[in-house]
Parts: sequence; structure tokens; C-alpha cells
Amino acid sequence: PPSLLDNDVNDTMRQTLEKVGVGPRMYSDLIRSFGGFKRAALRRYIQAYLASVTAADELVGQVLDALDQTRFSENTIVVFTSDHGYQVGQKDYLGKNLLWQATTRVPLLLLVPGMTMDSNNMFATDDRTANKEGSASSSSSRLRTCDHPVSLVDLYP
Repeated sequence: PPSLLDNDVNDTMRQTLEKVGVGPRMYSDLIRSFGGFKRAALRRYIQAYLASVTAADELVGQVLDALDQTRFSENTIVVFTSDHGYQVGQKDYLGKNLLWQATTRVPLLLLVPGMTMDSNNMFATDDRTANKEGSASSSSSRLRTCDHPVSLVDLYP
């Protein structure tokens, strides 16, 4: 769960948020529905949110596993992206539509046959990697983290 600080809204334009956003209203409605028990309310909300993320992750895994069982796995580029998700209680806010740190990033995952990460470049051309048993690697073992900032506009051909 995210860090929840007392008085976390002191550095925000709380008055503006309350007038234009549903996030503070959703937050206070959630807390009220749990009898004012903030931790219990947010724990349940975050649990439900993480369950949906886990379900999506499982389904993406099924798609990648199915792709690996076809002749297309060696010439198919998989691109996965999403929106930034929800604020889950930080700054007494639930939902979207804010420019705080957590909502300024989105996931971008690429699975490119024949490409691996290189320490000096974003990608380096290489043969399909092999795992310790010497067989072709699975999709998940070919995924790497890249710290280079990208824009989703970069996906445009």
C-alpha cells in the first residue's frame, strides 16, 4: 500500500479539488462507508484494486503463453501499455485526473523477438536468449526494465 501521511493534503489546492474533482468526494464516501475507519477502508479499496491488476496480469500471461505455442512467436512484437491507474488514498484522493508523481507515468512493455537489453543502449540485437537448461527462453524471461523515458507517441510508426 502507498504511504499515507497525516495532513498529506496540506501542500495541495484542497479547496479547488473539492470543487472540481470527484476524487475527494469518493475518498470521503469510502471512509464514511467504513464508519470513519480510514485504514480499513483503504485496505479494502487497495485490495480490490490490486485484485483487478492481478487478474489483468494473469490474462496477459495467458496471451503470451498462447503466443509462445504458435509459429508466430518468433516474428510477433508484443506492445503492452495502459493508463496510469488510480490514486489509492494518497492526498485523500481516489481516482484519476491529477498530475501528482504517481499519475505521470504509464507502463510500456515491449516483447521483441531477437532483441535483448544492453547496459549501454536501450536495446541490443542478439539471438533469442537461452535459459539455464539451454532451451529457448519464455516470454517473461525476455522482459527487461528500461529506465529511458519514452512517450507513447514514440510508438507511432
